[in-house]
Amino acid sequence: YLSSILVRIQNTGASPVTLSQLFAKYSIKEQ
Repeated sequence: YLSSILVRIQNTGASPVTLSQLFAKYSIKEQ
């Protein structure tokens, strides 16, 4: 699942801020 997100970010060229936000949301869901 994480790999697919990384691929999307690489394709869209999203900023690191967006990456951290997505990762934060994913971490919260995991808990």
